[in-house]
Amino acid sequence: MVDISTWRQIIERQVDQLAKVPGVSNVSRVGYVDDLPNFQIYVPPKATYAEKGYEIIKFDLNCKAIMDCHPLGNASNTPYPIKRSDIQINDEHSLVIYFPRGFPTDSIGWGIFFESDIPMYSNFTCVNDSGIFKFSGSPLPHSWAAGIICIGAASDDTGRPMHELVINLKSYMLMEEKKLFTHLSNGGNNDGGFEPPLLHHMEQNYSILKSALDSWEKRTPSPQKLRRLGGGKTQQKTKLRRLGKK
Repeated sequence: MVDISTWRQIIERQVDQLAKVPGVSNVSRVGYVDDLPNFQIYVPPKATYAEKGYEIIKFDLNCKAIMDCHPLGNASNTPYPIKRSDIQINDEHSLVIYFPRGFPTDSIGWGIFFESDIPMYSNFTCVNDSGIFKFSGSPLPHSWAAGIICIGAASDDTGRPMHELVINLKSYMLMEEKKLFTHLSNGGNNDGGFEPPLLHHMEQNYSILKSALDSWEKRTPSPQKLRRLGGGKTQQKTKLRRLGKK
């Protein structure tokens, strides 16, 4: 483990790099926790950091993402075709990163997650308030946390920096690589993530989901015109009479 002074320099540099990623804003260091995370950080058999401690970092991310693509709304293990009106999209997200004290030996792993309003992707633990996966209806394992993100690069033993992980995350959310939404059994690069049934659903509907993301634009309410007092008529300017003159 690197000494505390070096670790602080690493985290300062990485926070600066994270803040420069397009779409990232409001980056803040919330504080240091001298303990291990209370949920699983890595794929078994490795489960958590080798060294105790992590810095909590929060930030906002502006990036289009699928928030719902399951109009049936009940537990499903079978993909089915959807239409454009079945898809919900949003581009405002709040995220948290646990930056390990043991970095770079300890990588960030699953220590990057959505704080709320979890997008519906198989590599995110997209669950409801009761800890039930929104697509398959399966319960969230007790060792996992809601909203955690599984990015292959995050578990890299070389300790990939935060800004690289967020850049990869944005590409995934925008569905830029079809192979990441294609199961290994079909020649793709995804093993199913946290929720394999959802991956198969997104694989079947990839074209319409990608098209919806590409064409989506946030609707902003049109500003209301304020009516001037007096019925909107232009008021005549009153001449001011100078003191001492007629």
